[in-house]
Amino acid sequence: MNHFRLLTLILAFVLISGCGGEKDLRIVKGVVTYQDAPLAGATITFVPKNSDGVMATGLTESDGSYRLTSFGAKKKNSGAKIGSYLVSIVKREDSPISEDAEAVRKGETTWEEIRRNQASEQNVAKARQIGSAKPLPPPVSLIPSKYTSGETSGLTATVENKSPNIHDFHLVD
Repeated sequence: MNHFRLLTLILAFVLISGCGGEKDLRIVKGVVTYQDAPLAGATITFVPKNSDGVMATGLTESDGSYRLTSFGAKKKNSGAKIGSYLVSIVKREDSPISEDAEAVRKGETTWEEIRRNQASEQNVAKARQIGSAKPLPPPVSLIPSKYTSGETSGLTATVENKSPNIHDFHLVD
């Protein structure tokens, strides 16, 4: 019984103390511009150069500003671990929404009703007449594709033992 109690105490201590956790994170923020204008709605990702790092990501606001959140962090805008990073930035055209999704969004129908209708014989026969539906086209990148990978973007950042770390990125064609 003493071994069980000791094991329980050790396990509780490990769970409470965690593995460094968010105290090892530093606030990272900045502004992203493209052709000298704020880049809104872009995803910025910091990918660690070393294997013990943790990826961090953020979404740019209308003024191009962002704050990073590390994967696994409990708090939004928690920051990133100290270290060196490759940086990628992705900004894509919104995907066209299907007619079904638009109808559900407007409250005109439900997904359950759509599935039921799709299974009906009438719709199967109709689909054979008009041919199969065309897949939606892939989203189009609104910035040069080189920025979508940390390996090709040429963008890097170093998170130092200070808060905040400010990293601005000015993208060009």
